[in-house]
Amino acid sequence: MKSCKLYLYSVFLFAIFDEGCRFHYIENPGSQISSSIKVSKENSVFINAYKPNLDSINGILIDTVFAEKKYSSDGGFFSNYRIDSDKLQLIIVTHDYLVRDGKGFGVDWIIQGFNPYSGKITYRDYKQRELPDSMVMEVDSMNNGHLTHIIGKLTLYKIK
Repeated sequence: MKSCKLYLYSVFLFAIFDEGCRFHYIENPGSQISSSIKVSKENSVFINAYKPNLDSINGILIDTVFAEKKYSSDGGFFSNYRIDSDKLQLIIVTHDYLVRDGKGFGVDWIIQGFNPYSGKITYRDYKQRELPDSMVMEVDSMNNGHLTHIIGKLTLYKIK
């Protein structure tokens, strides 16, 4: 009888912690940004991918560009995501770190409107449900925190 109770208890715990139950342990509560299209799809926030006209930005290879719905979490063991369908974020994931040897994104150049998130991710928030089929982003040079001139343009094309 004890082994049967232990078995049922184990099955119950497995069901609770199983990935299919959509329970997540969130270490960093607050606004979330997916690190890949796969993660975005797993979190049910993926909208679409974009193909950039360039392979790299200022010498840093671009891995992927995608749009997803804004989502957040309170954090903790049984945390679920809250999705805001009226807002989205455009995410650029690079192959290499955006800042190297004291130079790079946010130091001596920037993509207009984008914010740093992690070493290889930058993002831009939008207060709308959709983005256009193509977008042009300015890449600007910076000197002592001030924009100096346009050094390139990044065009993104929606993949349908």
